[in-house]
This record gives sequence, structure tokens and C-alpha cells, in this order.
Amino acid sequence: MPTKQFVNFDYKINNPNEQFKFIMPIEINFRLGGAEVWSFNKCVYDVDLIEAITDLSLGILLDENELKLKQDNPRFICISKDFHSPGKCRIKSIKIDMEKLKKNDNVIEIFIDRKLNEPLTQEDYYGYVTVKNNIGTSLDEMADSLENVLNCIKFEFSY
Repeated sequence: MPTKQFVNFDYKINNPNEQFKFIMPIEINFRLGGAEVWSFNKCVYDVDLIEAITDLSLGILLDENELKLKQDNPRFICISKDFHSPGKCRIKSIKIDMEKLKKNDNVIEIFIDRKLNEPLTQEDYYGYVTVKNNIGTSLDEMADSLENVLNCIKFEFSY
């Protein structure tokens, strides 16, 4: 019996402030994907990609009808922002307004991949934040939703 293969399709939407809004492919491949790919799929389709890959590797076939139903009926849409260093520096402090974040039902994941005072180079990646929105939310509303979360997270750098 043939096994089902997943194709990872990463994309970005250009800056919502630009005149033309479009989706741009970043990569298409046969791997799970990293960073916020897992949380996007779990939030939008209620599909745990790690669980699905584990099942497939153990010879447990996935329910195609259930997956098709989930694919055709997304629960939310998501937006994320990667954190990149402003230059050669170190993260001096991280301040997170947990009270505001606890009240924000749209926060899916905040991931910080560096320790305080760890050296960063120019444009070094050090994490991301992922936010969900209801289906039909405009790009401007999504950007505002993300900005509300980003305003709760402050990084201070030493150079």
C-alpha cells in the first residue's frame, strides 16, 4: 500500500503597507519544516505534524478523509514575526508583559532561541512570535493583532 507524503510549503505575505499584497513562495520540499511551521498547522488545521510523521514512520496510515476535511475547513489564520538582531550585539534584557499576553487569546507561541548576553551577529535569527486570527480577518487587522503582541515583548541590546 503506498504511503502518503507531505509537502512542506513555506510562504510569506509581503508587507501589508505596500501597494500590492501577494503571497510569495519561500520553499517547497519533503521535510517537516522548522520554526513556526508546526504551530501554524496545529492551530489552523488541528494537525500535529510531528505526530503524523511519527505515525507514518511506524507504518500507521493517516485518515485521508479526516485530513481532507480539516484542510477544507481551517479553524484560524496565523501570522508570525521572526526576531533578527539589529547588528553585532548581545541581548542585554528581555521584558515581557505577561499580564497583557495572558489576556490575549490570539497568542500561539513565543519562541526565543538565545540566552542573555549570547553574542549575535548582523541579522542573526533569535526567535519568533506566532499569532492566530479568525478566518476572514484582513491583512491590516492581522498586522495589528501581531503588533499588539510585539508591543508586549521588549529586547534591549548591548553593542
